[in-house]
Amino acid sequence: MQRAANADPLTAASLWEPCTLSRGFPGTAVLFGWLSRIDDRWRKVAHEHLEASVGALRAAPSLGLYYGTGAVAFAARTAAVQPGDYATLVQRLEAAVARDVLRRLTAMDERGPSLATTSPWQGYDVITGMAGVGRLLLEGAVRQDHDHLLAVTQICHYLVGLTRNVAVEGHQVPGWWVPHAPGVTPGDGHFSPGMAHGVAGPLAFLALALKRGIEVAGHREAVDRVASWLCARRIIHQGRTSWPLRLSLTEELSGAVNEATATRAAWCYGTAGTALALYWAGRALGRGDFTDIAVQALLAALRSSPKTWNLEGVSLCHGLAGLLVISLRISLEADREELRNAVGELLPRLLDSFDEEAPFGYRHQMAGVNQPWSVDRPTADVNICGVLEGAAGVALTLLGWVMPSMLKDEPLPWDAVLLAG
Repeated sequence: MQRAANADPLTAASLWEPCTLSRGFPGTAVLFGWLSRIDDRWRKVAHEHLEASVGALRAAPSLGLYYGTGAVAFAARTAAVQPGDYATLVQRLEAAVARDVLRRLTAMDERGPSLATTSPWQGYDVITGMAGVGRLLLEGAVRQDHDHLLAVTQICHYLVGLTRNVAVEGHQVPGWWVPHAPGVTPGDGHFSPGMAHGVAGPLAFLALALKRGIEVAGHREAVDRVASWLCARRIIHQGRTSWPLRLSLTEELSGAVNEATATRAAWCYGTAGTALALYWAGRALGRGDFTDIAVQALLAALRSSPKTWNLEGVSLCHGLAGLLVISLRISLEADREELRNAVGELLPRLLDSFDEEAPFGYRHQMAGVNQPWSVDRPTADVNICGVLEGAAGVALTLLGWVMPSMLKDEPLPWDAVLLAG
């Protein structure tokens, strides 16, 4: 989708990025790959989109799960309906991802505290960092594949190290301190409890790895440390549990979070994504208190007025589909009927958002001004086809509702791109 009118409202850049899960062929290949498991007639379409992904890879930068090699590897795993499908391609791509992981970790270790020239989270987050790419390689590590196991073990060591305290202005604070304002512009630093770029991503991956039998020194303590921090930093207002989008150094040192702080029910930042990570931590450690807090937070969000969700559009990232699929996933894992019933009430909202005039049926909302999210931040409707920000992710969410086995019974379910499975 490269029409001039369909561009980033801030930069005017194209919203078509051919070798990404968010906005390109790998994202659409994931959708058609899953459709081909239901109807074999979709296999040809999935193959064509995977083939286009591989073709786009030659000119694409590779970084993490969402860009380049990792994105195409995830799509190839999805398109492999029968045993042996795309086995050589998957092996080659995942081997390249594993090598890149070791290269990046070595480079970050050599740089020490200055982990990145732009954003510290680039090294550890779900989108470009180790939490996301670790999930891609996790199944191979569980099978004891040497390259996968080595890479995943090193990722776990790195993320465990992230949870240890660092010195900031003479104070010992959690290691996921970001020394600048949200975005990459200079300014006051912050702590992010969020899933996309915050500490919930590393927590979710460490918990999923532990749950699958991968454990390194200090692993359990790290999961407990982050989960306990999330519990201590939650907002409890009028019986509803939520999480702030970010905390300042002053808030962290005082331990006091303003109840009036704006929050969201989104995957990227807010209650849905953070509750998901806390739930996995509870499952991995056998901590019912963690899982209960996560489930109750989601239930409270789902039972509250949709105006309080502060979502933008319907996409997985910060829209309705993200809240729906996370709630569905936890309802399946926790076997909580009241949660599944609450999720069912979301479905008509998602269906009613279908736009016959939109090229892909569903539009994505993007920020219309260069500022962190706020309740009154203006947005613009754009057309994106991929998973995280586009119509493919909405379609996959609807498929997950119709066929929950697509989430529950697969070693690499499609919602693994969200660290939901």
